[in-house]
Amino acid sequence: LPQIKHYELKTSIYHEGDLFYSRLIDDTEAIKKETENKRYMTLWLRGEPHFATRIKTKDKKWEFLFLIPTKELFENMYRINRFLYLTYFVLFIIFTILIIGSSKRIASPIIKLSSEMKLIDETDFVTNKQLELPQQASEEVSILYYEFYQMINKIDTLVNKNLKQQL
Repeated sequence: LPQIKHYELKTSIYHEGDLFYSRLIDDTEAIKKETENKRYMTLWLRGEPHFATRIKTKDKKWEFLFLIPTKELFENMYRINRFLYLTYFVLFIIFTILIIGSSKRIASPIIKLSSEMKLIDETDFVTNKQLELPQQASEEVSILYYEFYQMINKIDTLVNKNLKQQL
């Protein structure tokens, strides 16, 4: 019998109930008895699980018993599983890096504005009111910067007006 792909096929062929051909190492009759009235099942041979299937011809004269080690049968599935887990891990790392980069890009103008507000609080108010808008700022951040500068100018005007009135 030809090999199916690269599997080590263990086969027994019966003709009218008598053993005709066998490539099974273990006790063929015991395996035949174990799989009686079952189309397929898992058997343990020499400490390893094997997929066992029985096929009978229509005239019931020929019967085929195939045993394939489960490890060999599912080898490609295991390989695909490992590949998918590795792919998911790599994609997770890539997306994590992209998300961190995007969040930094989004947050950096706001962080800069916050630091400028602290700088104005700690130093001379007038000299720091001309701050640069970051080039990569979104429309919302641009509006926030604009409103902040409007507030600074209004405060500066009110402070100057108050100083003039006091003098």
